[in-house]
Amino acid sequence: MGPAGKTTHPLPLEGLDLGPYRPGEEGAILDCMEACFGYRREPESWRHVYLNNPAGQTIVMLARDRGIVVGHSAILTRRIHAFGRQGLAGHSIYAMTRPEWQRKGLNRILANEARRLGRERGFLVTYGFTNEQSTPVFIKYQDGQPVRPFPVMMRPLRPVRAGLALGKDRVLRALSRPPRATNEAHPSVDDSGTGTRPSAFEGREGGLRQAMGWASPSFDVRHTTLFQMAEALPPIAVVRDATHLAWRYPPAPGSPYLQRDTHDGLGLAATAVVRVAAQFGMRLVFVMEWLWRRDARRDGAALIRDVVRLARAAGAHGAAALAMPGTLQRRLLWRLGFIPIPELLFPGTITLMVRLERELPEGRRWFQPSSWYLTWGDGDLL
Repeated sequence: MGPAGKTTHPLPLEGLDLGPYRPGEEGAILDCMEACFGYRREPESWRHVYLNNPAGQTIVMLARDRGIVVGHSAILTRRIHAFGRQGLAGHSIYAMTRPEWQRKGLNRILANEARRLGRERGFLVTYGFTNEQSTPVFIKYQDGQPVRPFPVMMRPLRPVRAGLALGKDRVLRALSRPPRATNEAHPSVDDSGTGTRPSAFEGREGGLRQAMGWASPSFDVRHTTLFQMAEALPPIAVVRDATHLAWRYPPAPGSPYLQRDTHDGLGLAATAVVRVAAQFGMRLVFVMEWLWRRDARRDGAALIRDVVRLARAAGAHGAAALAMPGTLQRRLLWRLGFIPIPELLFPGTITLMVRLERELPEGRRWFQPSSWYLTWGDGDLL
């Protein structure tokens, strides 16, 4: 974290203490999260995401009222590969203000201060995922530009009518929801990065997954090389080397994630990470990561077929993946039976927002959907 202390600009409201995170404030932050979202995150999970990020310090700006956190804005540091070079980006997450302090401009002041610190750190861009409530605010007050549509694709395996009848808008929002960014209204309901509650995949199913070649995630230098040699990655992608993947999917007991690698005579050919989860009466397998070597497209496609087989064995209603329009990933998913969520059922609730933090030679290409490589794994939660 940055050094503790107050910022130099005036306080937004008299009596508030505005400044960066100070060690030991996790409990107060989690209290604020619970007050805003009705959901309490585990302190260990919070520390892992905010304090152990191998890409660099997380920027956390807080507003305090007599020791109670009433406002919060955070930006995770991400290493990105963008248009042939590597640099730093900020992933805006969990903008939240306690109800009694909303509509007073507090969130805007915290976000602007966090953005200033990000610029000092050398961020090329800041991005996040906003809902229909916060998208206009991000555009008007934080110079964000939308990158639409959000790329949800699904391979149906069982009838989903019953699930949709429970609230199609809520289901589709959950399908399309990465972890929160600049969203004060609808938090993720667990720490999966998908907005879905976990379902057990142990016991008999645990033996089944091992028989099908899936195991707990484990990464090494071969995964770093695989990312460097991956076929047809869009120009902008979070760096997925072994260090990042091991942090994103830590080898904790009871990890909800499953991994499958394939090899050939040249080494690691392809890798995939998935999560089985359930929400609103629907059980889904989410494709968290999916990479294959340039000369191993068949192995990449075979892994998605393995995902579908795993989903069938798990009794899932389907498999869900993300892929932006115009990308090879989206074309392959289409050929493998995945279909886009119809716009009629998915009215732009979640939007990727991008803000340039400096003049960049690619200009408008940063805002083209086909420029972005996104998966469910690009979220902040575990």
